Amino acid sequence: MNNVFSAEKYIGKVFVTENNSRYGIVANCQIITERQSISNARADLAAGINPCLEREVRKLLSVHDEDGNLLNERGYLAKKAELDNFIKAYGQDAKEGLMLVFSLKPEDVLARKRIGLKTSPLTEVI
Repeated sequence: MNNVFSAEKYIGKVFVTENNSRYGIVANCQIITERQSISNARADLAAGINPCLEREVRKLLSVHDEDGNLLNERGYLAKKAELDNFIKAYGQDAKEGLMLVFSLKPEDVLARKRIGLKTSPLTEVI
């Protein structure tokens, strides 16, 4: 693990949100959750992000361009790079009160047509 925000550091952890949703990271950085659209996807980066930055995170997770069109393959990967840079700039260790934000591994971005995910603020890290 050469990146302080690598999802590998959270393997074995379970995150509980204020909505009582649970997210876990297991071997190969797989995300375990009840959200079918993201469950078993592989996280690349992960960090706690201050909830006051939710609007910016939502924009980075959008799968549409400025004109409302769905992104193409290059667009997905460019958005993933933007999200990675945001995580590196604003990320903290995941803890109570922060949103958990994941970027997905490039292969999962393309296969799932998702860039990552954000949770509601965390209430517990187990």
